[in-house]
Amino acid sequence: MKIKHPILFTKKGYEKIKTDKQRFILERKEAVVTLKESRELGDLSENGLYKAARAKLSSIDNRIDRLDGLLKFGIIAGKPIIGEAGIGSRVQLSESSKIREYYIVGDYEANPLEGKISYTSPLGKEIVGKKAGDNITVTAPKGQISYKIIKIS
Repeated sequence: MKIKHPILFTKKGYEKIKTDKQRFILERKEAVVTLKESRELGDLSENGLYKAARAKLSSIDNRIDRLDGLLKFGIIAGKPIIGEAGIGSRVQLSESSKIREYYIVGDYEANPLEGKISYTSPLGKEIVGKKAGDNITVTAPKGQISYKIIKIS
């Protein structure tokens, strides 16, 4: 994993990476047992269970390596300034009559379907550093969208 700058996480996001790694380590132990058992069944060239077990173990190892890299280069972002949006902030925005709430997170935690947006996304970049009552404008595929920041927590 080649990294030019630290990977920022919320505390919760960083802890989830640690938990995921532990889960994969346990899965790996099970996969090794399955691989060993399938190897004992005989001819490996025609043993589908062996090939599947080997592929699963390889997949688990790749995930663990990826998580190791995230943990190695990841840092927990500092708490945002009180009243100012930053990584770890929940922000309520109004657009026309719609009110939406977003949680500002690091790149690897982002999931717009869950309302988690990256601080490097177009909307995240506009929100970070702003205060309740500020207006922001974001360029989206459908054009300019204006928001008012209602609340930051």
